[in-house]
Amino acid sequence: MPGFRVQPPPDSPVGALVPALTPHAVSVSLPTWQDNVDYEEGAQRIKDAMTSGYPRFFIHHRIQRVRPLSLSSPPRPLP
Repeated sequence: MPGFRVQPPPDSPVGALVPALTPHAVSVSLPTWQDNVDYEEGAQRIKDAMTSGYPRFFIHHRIQRVRPLSLSSPPRPLP
């Protein structure tokens, strides 16, 4: 087809959300093979770069933001 080109996806840094700009994404960019190996081996550079992840293994960033609030007030009895 003349004039049709497939563009490669934009580069995403290690740990960036996939798809980008999606608040509830659970996938992150691991652009190189070594990034994947380091993720599986628990490398600190990958842990530090993670911005999201599967809920079993990663606490959602919005929950991380409100957690200090829940810890700062005493528990209330249920009605």
